[in-house]
Amino acid sequence: MTSHINPYAGNDADPGEAAPLSGSEVIEPATVNRRLRRAIFGATAGNLLEQYDFGLYGSMAAIALGALFFSNLGPTAALFAGFSTYAVGFFARPFGGMLAGHFGDVFGRKLVLLVTLLVAGFATMAIGLLPTYASAGIWAPIALVTLRTLQGFAVGGEMAGAVLMVNESAPTAKRGFYTSLVTASSSAGVLLANAVLLASATMPRETFLSWGWRIPFLLAIILIAVGAWIRRHMHESVIFEKAMRSEYARERQKNPLIIMLRHSPRQLVQVIGICLGFSAANYILGTWMIGYLSLKGHPSTVGLTGFIIAVTVFAISAVTSGHLSDKFGRKIMITIGSLGFAALAFPIFTLVDTGHTTVIWGAYAAFGFFSGMISGPSNSLMVESFRTDHRYMGSSSAYQIGTAIGGGLSPLLATWLYALWHGTWAISLVVLLCSLVCVVSVRSLKETAGVEIL
Repeated sequence: MTSHINPYAGNDADPGEAAPLSGSEVIEPATVNRRLRRAIFGATAGNLLEQYDFGLYGSMAAIALGALFFSNLGPTAALFAGFSTYAVGFFARPFGGMLAGHFGDVFGRKLVLLVTLLVAGFATMAIGLLPTYASAGIWAPIALVTLRTLQGFAVGGEMAGAVLMVNESAPTAKRGFYTSLVTASSSAGVLLANAVLLASATMPRETFLSWGWRIPFLLAIILIAVGAWIRRHMHESVIFEKAMRSEYARERQKNPLIIMLRHSPRQLVQVIGICLGFSAANYILGTWMIGYLSLKGHPSTVGLTGFIIAVTVFAISAVTSGHLSDKFGRKIMITIGSLGFAALAFPIFTLVDTGHTTVIWGAYAAFGFFSGMISGPSNSLMVESFRTDHRYMGSSSAYQIGTAIGGGLSPLLATWLYALWHGTWAISLVVLLCSLVCVVSVRSLKETAGVEIL
């Protein structure tokens, strides 16, 4: 349906070259550079905020939310209940992703990304104002679940939208690198969330559970203001803007969901497989591990510090892997990272069970390295596997469905398996199997590095 789109006039073109849009119309080199910078800055800044929101909730669920909102339950049951509310946000994400995908493919990426940022930010801030179970009874967890659902709904349209905003504005030869900057911004948001949480968690436990836990949620108001101002000044993505001047402009009122199911059902399943396998392994080794350390009697600061180390390594690994994927291909980098996860599945719990803080942090660093190696190029592969007329719908739906199942259920599954077997061998087996699902899914997709997207 859409014509051949090449906004940078060649695979090896530089952002500084002129970018033809239609006919004789061109964008000046300085404008091309400015548009790319604003796309990167707007996508990364807003994504940082939303990942701060989501990452904060995950870590808080591991160390405090169960005790605050399900204090009538025992420790393990409260942890399970806390992760249940965590899962609720994940299962709201596919619906938000499909809604954002529809409007993003029909009317453009920029407006949708601004709306998702505002909704997620205000939902996060509101969580910090909630009464706990001790003061409001059953209404406290009901309100928490409601806000978590709203937060998940908004975040559902964020990641894929931010990724494709940059991917569609970047030169073909450097899409992997530029897109990986959005991935790194996710880790920056999670890093910021856990750094703020770590600072709050240094309070006496009673003080933290009394009011200290609210501070990280309330700080979201600052990020909302900054992120909204930045996104308001973004331009629409280059490829989408060009597509609106082509046949796509006449077809855009069609339903992107129907178009996706008609033209890209295979790609949808394949990308879901990557996201499901990666998310399940990632959230067990990352988020659930913090709760596991708490159950083993370690101070919450040990797990939070380890997670901060992992996220820092993740950011460096993601950008490096994204850059290398432009040279060697997305599939090979994701495959190596997934096999690294598989190799780490059993040893990581042995390392953690030593009880030595430095060994635990080393295990977290290894986890962050392989996680970044997968995530850096996989976001590029995800959006490049769909056409412009349904790219937002396809990539957002696949990403959020896979992440909802893998990321939403895996902490619950890990908690249940731990309670059932009083050990981690079954959890390690789940990580191994999910890593192999990721390998099989990525090997079945076509390589997209260096290929101009249509």
